[in-house]
Amino acid sequence: MSQDIGTDRRIARVVGGRYQITGLIASGGMGEVFQAHDRVLDRTVALKVLHAGLGSDPDFIERFRKEATAAGRLSHPNIVQVYDWGRSEDGSAYMAMELVEGQNLREVLAASGRLRPALAARIAAQVCAALEAARKAGLVHRDIKPENILLTSEGMVKVADFGLSRTMAESKATQAGVLLGTAHYVAPEQVEGKESDHRSDLYALGIVLFEMLTGQTPFHGDTPVIVAYQRVRENVPAPSEQIAGVPEAMDQIVRRATDRDPEKRFRSAAEMGDALRTAMPRTDTGEVGMLVHPTVAIPIGTQETVNLGRKRGHRLTRRGVIVLVAVLALIAGSIPFLVGSLAHATVPSLAGQPKARAEQSLRAAGFAVNTDVENSSTVAEGHVIRTEPAGGTSARKGSTVTIIVSSGPVTVQVPDVRNMKYEQAKTKLEGLGLTVDRNDAYNATVRKGYVISQNKDPDVLVNTGTKILLIVSKGIQRILVPDVKGKTEADATQALTSAGFTVTPQHKDDDTVPAGQVISQTPDAGLRADKGSVVTIVVSNGPPKVAVPNLQCMTRKQASDVLASKGLQVKFMGSGRRVVDQDPQPGAQAARGSVVTAYTGPGTYC
Repeated sequence: MSQDIGTDRRIARVVGGRYQITGLIASGGMGEVFQAHDRVLDRTVALKVLHAGLGSDPDFIERFRKEATAAGRLSHPNIVQVYDWGRSEDGSAYMAMELVEGQNLREVLAASGRLRPALAARIAAQVCAALEAARKAGLVHRDIKPENILLTSEGMVKVADFGLSRTMAESKATQAGVLLGTAHYVAPEQVEGKESDHRSDLYALGIVLFEMLTGQTPFHGDTPVIVAYQRVRENVPAPSEQIAGVPEAMDQIVRRATDRDPEKRFRSAAEMGDALRTAMPRTDTGEVGMLVHPTVAIPIGTQETVNLGRKRGHRLTRRGVIVLVAVLALIAGSIPFLVGSLAHATVPSLAGQPKARAEQSLRAAGFAVNTDVENSSTVAEGHVIRTEPAGGTSARKGSTVTIIVSSGPVTVQVPDVRNMKYEQAKTKLEGLGLTVDRNDAYNATVRKGYVISQNKDPDVLVNTGTKILLIVSKGIQRILVPDVKGKTEADATQALTSAGFTVTPQHKDDDTVPAGQVISQTPDAGLRADKGSVVTIVVSNGPPKVAVPNLQCMTRKQASDVLASKGLQVKFMGSGRRVVDQDPQPGAQAARGSVVTAYTGPGTYC
């Protein structure tokens, strides 16, 4: 028995002495992608086997080895992991990679047409994360397109073919083919043969973003070459020119990413990712996962061609016999199919059911199933909002019923509105779908009418409709100044601080107010002043002090006159004519109005 060389890769076999092929995932211009079992590490992998002709070029194999090795060092949740590379028994180059359960973006767009801006932004932001990780590792993809962007049912986005695109692009045998195959996404500098870098990937991602928003690529022509060269002369139009309702922020991101001058594009994928998250701040991935129907590999079994001998000049293979039987069976089977296709059934009512159960019910009723997603604040995430056609209506069996699945309420990032005028803060919050409640409070540092605080921290994610409480400043509170005149310094300070003021004491001599009591205050009692402001109190030191004069040898009249001139009183002790001693002693300080005792005697030594 002989094997058809053309079907060799489709036959269940072991590649590289390690990978047991178990199913076919896809075929393309560079080769085929298989599902395979890694018999060394006991895991399922995706095995990309390139066409045998590429393996005959030693330069190609060396580039392939270097790029695959570099890509294997990339480890990031948004990049398909490269595990291994090698050459199979027939010389074909192969690469073992992480098997991603999901669909590529091309398949999703084919089913959905176009995506809502928020969904497109979340997918593109994850691609940016992958491109930024590659840029930091010194790798450029060079073939970003929907076929190389994979989506999982968990909502993860993974970029495939790092390490392979550059090798193919530099292969002399396939250079033209690669350019033509990516004509819709290639950057102008690549078309002109100029040096390209990571910004060429950003251009391609900008085209992919345009396609997600509008359902089509921006440039069209009769040949891929015409399509490729259009971007050298023309700017990418704004997506909103094609589809009404695309936000201006998304227009600006596409415009900057696809600028014909690389210097005017985003400086990095990280910068573009930040712009996408700012434009569409929701970061959950649930809606992305709802777009995906898991890809199933086609099981592969052995095939053989059998020579049945010649008879009347004809040669039949076993495959030919199988095909002939299949054709006859198809003709016979088509009659009941045509009759059955006219049958109708009632679309089941599925509102509120989980997505998986709803799909099973529709298929059991004889319908094909399509899925779309929509935000809902009333239906739980992952459950059916409605169907199109509606439940209870009649539809042809075999026709497609679309189930609209809830992605939960829209979530938004709470902005920081502190120190913002209340009216502006309210407008900003309500523009995001949030409701606003207000409480007013006095505040010494925030101006009247401006927001002091908010009950949800900035940057947290909340559902639309969430109530945000704003505390708004009434300005500084003005309160009555209490009367503290005549109080002791301690009592006055206690009264003023309790009322909300700060106290500054000053001290002053006073003939009329006892020492330690308040003479006056500023502001005066009964006036209103800002809470927290300063009230100055003047506290009496009592009467002023004077130096006691020397009364020695003075007569009674002389002593009385001198003390009176100082504001002091005199008390004479003794019967003498002249002062012989005194208390306080000369030079001592005495309160004005106090008494100086003068002792008199004969004054014989005067």
